[in-house]
Amino acid sequence: MEDKRNMTVKTEMTYEQYMACVESLASAYFSEDGNYAPHIGRAVERAVFLDFCVSGIDIDKDSPNLIDDIFSNKEITEAYEKAVFDNNSTGFCFANARADALYIVEYRKSSVMQAVSMLGGVINEIMSPGNLAKVYQISDRLKEIANSKDGNVVELFPKKES
Repeated sequence: MEDKRNMTVKTEMTYEQYMACVESLASAYFSEDGNYAPHIGRAVERAVFLDFCVSGIDIDKDSPNLIDDIFSNKEITEAYEKAVFDNNSTGFCFANARADALYIVEYRKSSVMQAVSMLGGVINEIMSPGNLAKVYQISDRLKEIANSKDGNVVELFPKKES
């Protein structure tokens, strides 16, 4: 799969590369329909590492087992773990990009869950027995108004006189 002598790992990035790496990592944790998908994020994270930090490696990108090949490669695994757990990293590097991406993931997860919770609360409130009774009371009141004297209600579609 690769020739170790040619593999080069460079975890420092330019500002533009860093921003793109953070976005790639963060978006990997969500499916196309916006659902949180940690299993996809974990699998794609190492591929993002390869895209941004590794050169000189021969990977068959058309392989049906690409992710398995990446995860089973000892040299890639060691380089990835060293890059992720680099505690002396400052600035624009893969370890910080990953950390920032995980903050974004947590924020997006909590935002989505908060929105779902709020929507559920609104639906529960609307469908509560007390609120449904009010809707029916309003409906009865509207019927009462509609059945009142002709002068009290303006017709939306006046009858056409022939």
